[in-house]
Amino acid sequence: MKGGGKILTYLSAFFLISFILLALFAPFLAPYSPYSLNDSALLSAPSWSFSEGFFLGTDDIGRDLLSRLIHGSRISLMIGLFAVIFSAFFGVLLGLLAGYFSGWVDQTISRFTDILMSLPSMLFALVIITLLGPSLMNTIIAVGIVSIPHYIRIVRAKVLEEKSKDYIEATRNFGVGGTRQITFHILPNITSPIIIQATLGFSEAILNGAALGFLGLGAQAPLPEWGVMLSDSRSYIETAPWLVTAPGLCILLMVLSFNILGDVLRDLLDPRLKGL
Repeated sequence: MKGGGKILTYLSAFFLISFILLALFAPFLAPYSPYSLNDSALLSAPSWSFSEGFFLGTDDIGRDLLSRLIHGSRISLMIGLFAVIFSAFFGVLLGLLAGYFSGWVDQTISRFTDILMSLPSMLFALVIITLLGPSLMNTIIAVGIVSIPHYIRIVRAKVLEEKSKDYIEATRNFGVGGTRQITFHILPNITSPIIIQATLGFSEAILNGAALGFLGLGAQAPLPEWGVMLSDSRSYIETAPWLVTAPGLCILLMVLSFNILGDVLRDLLDPRLKGL
C-alpha cells in the first residue's frame, strides 16, 4: 500500500472510530438534548466556542445542531449494523443453499436473485417502505432486503468453487452430511468475501437510510437522523447553510470511510490481489 493509500486508511479509521465513540457515548458527549428547544436561539449561527453558545449553531426551532449530529451518528450506525445483519443472514443462507444444492433449488434462488438485482435498489426500497409504512424499523428492513441479492451471488459463486475441491469430496467419502459440510467446511472458507461485502454494505445501508429519511419515508421527525435533518433544512440552504453542510458532511465522511475500509479489507483478504 502506497503512502497516499495509508493516509486515507488512517483517516478513514480515525473517522470511523470517532463516529463509533460518538454513537456509544452520545448522551454524555452531546452538550444538549437533541430534542430540547430554545426559543431565544432560532437559527443561531455557529459560535465555534462552547463557552459562547452553540458550537455548530441551531436549527429553525432552536435545537442544538451538534447534539443532534452526535445522536444522529447512533441512528445511522444502527441502521447500517442491523441492515447488514439482516441482509447477511438471509443472503448467506440462500447463497449456501443455491451453491450447494443443484437443480430446482439453485434455479429458484438464482432467478429470484436476478429479479431483485434487476430493480434499482432505491426504487425497490421505496416500494417496500410504501407497503410497510415509514419508520426507523421499516427502514432497516427495506435497506436489508435490497442488499440480500449481493450476498446470494457472492456466496453462491464461492460455494460452487469450494464444492469442487478435493477436501469436500474427501469429507463426502467419509460420510459427512451436507449440513455439516456447509457449516464446518465450506462456510469457514468463504468468510473473507462475506466480511468484505458486509463492510461495503454498511456504507450502502447508511446512504440508503439517509436517502429514505430525506424523502420522508425513513426515520421520522423529531429523530435526529442525518437524512431527516437534511430534509428539514432544505428551506434554509441560503439563509442557514450550516444546517445542510453539517449533516451532509457527516454522511459523506461515514460512507466514504466504510468504502475505504472495505477496499483495504478486500486487498488484505483476497489472495488473488496479493499475487498468490
